[in-house]
Amino acid sequence: MRFGYILVLACLLTGALGCGGPQASLVYSFEELECMSCLSSVAHELSERPGVEQAKTDKNAVSVRVTYDASVATPRGLDEVVQAKGFPWSRERAQGSWAPEIPFPESLDVQKISLAGEEVELAAHLAPGKVTVFDFFAAWCGPCRVVTHEIKQIMLARDDVALRKVNIVDWDRPVVRQHLQGVTNIPHVLVYGPDGTRVAAITGVKKDALRAAIEQAGGSAPAPSSEESEP
Repeated sequence: MRFGYILVLACLLTGALGCGGPQASLVYSFEELECMSCLSSVAHELSERPGVEQAKTDKNAVSVRVTYDASVATPRGLDEVVQAKGFPWSRERAQGSWAPEIPFPESLDVQKISLAGEEVELAAHLAPGKVTVFDFFAAWCGPCRVVTHEIKQIMLARDDVALRKVNIVDWDRPVVRQHLQGVTNIPHVLVYGPDGTRVAAITGVKKDALRAAIEQAGGSAPAPSSEESEP
């Protein structure tokens, strides 16, 4: 009898698997999610729910798999946690999606030079006579969207800037080994002058530094007016 009490107490203190009721799992997928931190926040909230044993994110599927004790947690209760986060979600689809990239007018000099993290020679994509900005990003990177939007606003205000987008997809891709050695975060932006000389390397959301680097590379330009700016 004493052993039984000890076992129950150990289960309560450690939350060990196999001590509770039947184990079950659910997968929540999300549509047009804007950031990996958004997905992680859902997993964190679910992991705090009584009875939840694990909430694991899947970056490629844009989903969270929840393993829980069915005698404590219920699908309805878990649904309420996910619903409260405010992101479009489903338990019917196995595959979610990241938000689409920020669109650019066709009149702007924008090219995607690495679509799936493959190697790319940057020198081959410099725009002669222009400031060339290489934007290393990923679909799951929320801060990348902020920087891309800032670059767009700069390009709407001046016609001497070209953008070359490099989709790293994930940190294990060849383009990361080729160009991002020692870089631990994205967004990561490289700015080259019209003569092909690198002027700056900027990691993170640093709008002032980005504008300063472009001005240094190509000369100052007026800030965009309300008519020139786009949301």
